Amino acid sequence: MSHHQDWAEMRRLAETYAMAMDRNRPDLLETIFTQDAVLAATAATYEGMERILTVPGWLQQRYIRTFHAVFNHRVEVTGDTAEGETYCRAGHIFKAPAGTNMINYEMMIRYQDRYRRVDGAWKFSRRELIVEWTQVTEALQYQAPPAR
Repeated sequence: MSHHQDWAEMRRLAETYAMAMDRNRPDLLETIFTQDAVLAATAATYEGMERILTVPGWLQQRYIRTFHAVFNHRVEVTGDTAEGETYCRAGHIFKAPAGTNMINYEMMIRYQDRYRRVDGAWKFSRRELIVEWTQVTEALQYQAPPAR
C-alpha cells in the first residue's frame, strides 16, 4: 500500500468518526477502533471498545445535535503503526430556555491520533482531543426561503 493510500484510509477513519458521533452510530465506531483503543475526551477517558461505543449515545442525550467537520490531517507511518494530527471544528447545539434561540457551543479541536494496522486495515488505537478554544454563538433553526 502506498503512503497516499495509507493516508486516505486514515483520513476516512476521521470522517467516519465524525459521522458516528453526529448520527449516533456506535456500530461505525466498531469498524474504526482497535479492541483495546483509548479515546481521551474532555469529559472522560474511554478505554476499550465497550466504553468507546457509549460515546455517541451520551452526545445524543446531552445535545440536540452535533456537527463535526474534519479539516487538516497529517500522518507519519512507521510500518504497521502511525501517528498523526487531525483538525476538527465541532458544533454542539444546546436547547436554550423557552422562547429563545438555540446555543451552539463550538470547539476547535486538534486530535492527537495513533493508528495500528489490524488484518491489513488501519484503525485508531488512541485518539486524544486537544481543545484549542471554544466559542458560544446563537444558532437558528434553518428556514427554507418561500418558493417563488
